[in-house]
Amino acid sequence: TGRANTVIVVVALDPDGVSESVVHLDLTALGVEATHTPTTPSFAAHDLLSGATYAWGHEAFVRLDPRVQCAHIIEVRSL
Repeated sequence: TGRANTVIVVVALDPDGVSESVVHLDLTALGVEATHTPTTPSFAAHDLLSGATYAWGHEAFVRLDPRVQCAHIIEVRSL
């Protein structure tokens, strides 16, 4: 919705293997203004579990290793 406390949750359900993929996001639904190209970052994705912050846009690559981190809880922040 673009309001405060907007989060995105990405979870790997395979307890043994690494999962990786490109996540396609609806920026309008998130209340984020889309940039001119699909790969240009539109918002800061702050992972509440690891403390890391990523620059995400319409497409975001995600790699989850159950031995390291099996999920991302992403807080949507402006760049």
